Amino acid sequence: MRKLFFLKLILALLFITTAFNSLLAQDTEIGSHILTVSIPEVAILDVESTEASTSITIGPTAPTEAGEALDFSTVTNNALWLNYSSIKNTSTGDAARTISVVATGTMPTGMTLSLTVADPAGSGGGALGSVIGGGSAFTLGGGTQNIIQSIGSCYTGNLANNGHQLTYGLAMDNSDYAALDAVDTDITVTYTLSDN
Repeated sequence: MRKLFFLKLILALLFITTAFNSLLAQDTEIGSHILTVSIPEVAILDVESTEASTSITIGPTAPTEAGEALDFSTVTNNALWLNYSSIKNTSTGDAARTISVVATGTMPTGMTLSLTVADPAGSGGGALGSVIGGGSAFTLGGGTQNIIQSIGSCYTGNLANNGHQLTYGLAMDNSDYAALDAVDTDITVTYTLSDN
């Protein structure tokens, strides 16, 4: 009798386990799951060149006749382009971004380095920034200056001929002509993409 009781108990437990498992394994005509779309925050910037390097040289034309001065009237270089990609995170209050510039190093006496930033060109899209000052030249060397504002989620396109063309100019105050020295002077120009 005891054996019969244990056998019935084992059969009952087996039946309950099988029934419970079959209830859990029931499929229906509907299935669902969670899919999360994840957009990363992006803020990257670089300088591209139409030449072999982003290190450029700018300087006046040497005179070809005795008695003439160095010619600063056409001293420009527009080989560099500013590229950037930006995806904002509005949940953190990131409404727009700006790009600033700072030039470090000691300019030769009497010389002024200027920067003109063109409106965006090329294959980019989205909320590209607008140039502060509407294309007027910025004088470099007096600290950090914002040059592009209202950058949203966007991309400029990559390499030269995309983004903002950068034109550097060099001017000389003739009253300091006597201070000129025939040496190369390195100036580091740094661009930064940042949240407002």
